[in-house]
Amino acid sequence: MRGRNIPEFKPLPLRRRIKVKTSRRYVRFYGRYRDANGGLRGFEYKVKISEKLWRDRKLLATYIRIVCSKMKEDHQMPVHVKGEAYPDFAVLLGGTDWVRIRRVENYDVSVPS
Repeated sequence: MRGRNIPEFKPLPLRRRIKVKTSRRYVRFYGRYRDANGGLRGFEYKVKISEKLWRDRKLLATYIRIVCSKMKEDHQMPVHVKGEAYPDFAVLLGGTDWVRIRRVENYDVSVPS
């Protein structure tokens, strides 16, 4: 190795990592129902999950059960625009008008993991 030039490794400059916020956490309710006149309509709305509620999965499951039982057993649907996002469950359950429907044909609830 005599007489050979061995290059020194230069440290790479530190790059700032840009923190990209992951998708917001929402519980999404969607499906189809029969309205009071017997017409088939679709529904889709979501509720934002706070950080505190995200950690308390038991309370989150309770809120989801309350909303689903209102739709399925009490035959009520919140007045909403398709795709509407509610800031929390208090606004959905307390501050939103609910209308009578005939029945829920099918529904699904998706919660991010």
